[in-house]
Amino acid sequence: MIALLSLVWFIVYRQNTALLPYYAVSDMDQLTTLDVLLIAGGKLPDHVTHPAAGMYLFLSWSQWFGRLVGLLHMQDYTAIYSWANPLLGIAELTEFLRAHLAFLAVGSALLLTGSLALVTRGGAFFLVFLFLCFAGSRSLAYHTILFRTDMFALFYAACSLFAALFAVETDRKPLSFALTVTSGIFAGLALSSKLQIVPTIAATPLLAMLMMHRNPQLSAGLNTSQRRNRRVATISISLYLALVAIALFVKLPTTFYHYRDAFSITPFCLAVGLSLAVPVALTERFKHQPDGPVYRFASFANLLGLGFVLSIPALALAFSNALTGGFYALAIAKIIFLGKFNTEIFVWPSLWTQFSYAPILLLSPTLMLCLLAFDQRRALNYAELALFGLIYLLFVISVLVFNRGINGQDIIYSEPLGLVLCGVLLHALWQRRILARIAAVGFSLLLAVNVAIQGHPSSRISAEIANYFEESRQLVTYFGRGSQGLFEGQLRRLFVRDDNGREIPARSRDAIFDEAADYRTIISQVGFSLPNQPLDWSRIGVVANGLAPYGQQRPAERFSNVAENLAGAISFIPRDTPPRRYADTLDKVLSFLGVFSGDRNAMLRLHPETIRTRRDLAVFVLVPSARKTELEGSENFDEIKVGEQSYAAVAIPAQATDTFMAKLAAFPDRIIVIRRKHS
Repeated sequence: MIALLSLVWFIVYRQNTALLPYYAVSDMDQLTTLDVLLIAGGKLPDHVTHPAAGMYLFLSWSQWFGRLVGLLHMQDYTAIYSWANPLLGIAELTEFLRAHLAFLAVGSALLLTGSLALVTRGGAFFLVFLFLCFAGSRSLAYHTILFRTDMFALFYAACSLFAALFAVETDRKPLSFALTVTSGIFAGLALSSKLQIVPTIAATPLLAMLMMHRNPQLSAGLNTSQRRNRRVATISISLYLALVAIALFVKLPTTFYHYRDAFSITPFCLAVGLSLAVPVALTERFKHQPDGPVYRFASFANLLGLGFVLSIPALALAFSNALTGGFYALAIAKIIFLGKFNTEIFVWPSLWTQFSYAPILLLSPTLMLCLLAFDQRRALNYAELALFGLIYLLFVISVLVFNRGINGQDIIYSEPLGLVLCGVLLHALWQRRILARIAAVGFSLLLAVNVAIQGHPSSRISAEIANYFEESRQLVTYFGRGSQGLFEGQLRRLFVRDDNGREIPARSRDAIFDEAADYRTIISQVGFSLPNQPLDWSRIGVVANGLAPYGQQRPAERFSNVAENLAGAISFIPRDTPPRRYADTLDKVLSFLGVFSGDRNAMLRLHPETIRTRRDLAVFVLVPSARKTELEGSENFDEIKVGEQSYAAVAIPAQATDTFMAKLAAFPDRIIVIRRKHS
């Protein structure tokens, strides 16, 4: 049932990711896309505010995979120098990055539900209800519409929680150790994605402790020797001290954008160091009780700390160059542990304001905890109640300190944690007497109502960011400085003003925006018209006055004197395309197997001169005007200039002969033009 619901919600999330065009939001769609291209090219990203490093580690690898399987066509930031219209690749990459959100949302909901299944041992109906609460939550709906680092932070935190609880569940020591360290790594990546996820991360050891308290035999796999605990602590503490010491003297690039106004040893830095030292101190204190709950939890926390520290050097894997990656990891460590925030730039609403935004979400765990505390007096299970109280305290802290508006984007730091707490409390109430069970049913209905009224924020979000829908923002980077300025400089040269001071007409710029916004249709039309040519996106541009069909490779050669009937058409620069190796032999084999001749030509790149047209597409070939007499019907050719060279537009007839196609292909300096009759 949950698998079927996951598919349904994935479709819902996927529709959410497609609600807004790629150019709608510069913060963070455009911002992240440009940083990902910088990382792919070996340059440091600009955006380190959140500090977003965990997200970039994820995206650097998914982008590599996307290029490997042909889902992406823009290699890195250097494409802006060679593409006729770099916005095509930027649009594709932006939509590719946004598509991650649906997978992350479903994954987070499944992981959180699975975590509660381990903690509560609840039945199938209960788990389905919990999944619906997570999947239908406002936080996931909101963050599948707007691209933010927050979704990546939540996904990492959910991975950390599930891995930690599964480590407690298993009794196989190697697996338990590996899962605990992995949980720590995920916790570190969550923190390096968005610092505000701290309360959710901090709930992980508390929920693990709850499992150990309820069934001490579950943590048998975490029972390790004191010698190993000392070794693990030595490695984690030494590595942490080394990273912090080196990071303290690292000079951050001026291109970095962040809110830190000073760098020194901060309380957070000391707190992390203390959290690494306390577990091994506890194992020393209780070393004569290796089977006791304190020793086992301390061993678990010790391994968790090792994984957390290892997550810092793991950030270097975002780069192919080890030196660049190492410097980036140290810079992020400095920002996270040694950076002091300028708190004046943030405004936190009052608790009452937060409560008015989401009363059910805030009131439900409060009332459930009070009811459980009242009922718990007779059970005398104060340890479990204390753990519930600590998790509730983290929830309140997330609302007051880490949430600038519980109805807005920061709800993701509070709502999932609040739902996890509600799930645990609901199950605890269900285990009590009949009155507590009735209360559990009532609170379940309240949570269902909360999902129904809060889980559909799409129209509100669209209204909120209406001011972002400006095509011109595609040519202006969000920060206005830093390495992303490479994009702004080159895009301005291409589409605003060239190096000679010549202004590109606004109408031409609009044509570029139109092409990028409709890039999927554009690509399909080029692919249809040139079936046997490799579809090189970098050679696709727009026929309009002032635009360069060769991009910055030949910036002086720009269209001029463009006829009205060709303005805004697609331009494509073909290249000599030799057939694949052993094409003749393969052609015979594929023919014997029944492969259609047109498909064989496309696969083997035979007859690359072929150009197809159709009723809704008019296709032309621009050839040097001086040679137009070599072709029949030269008296009706439209004239276009590219730089100093005059070209004649030769219309391709619907049933062009092979001889005619061969004549056109013989022109080495030619440009294919595809005019859409209906766009």
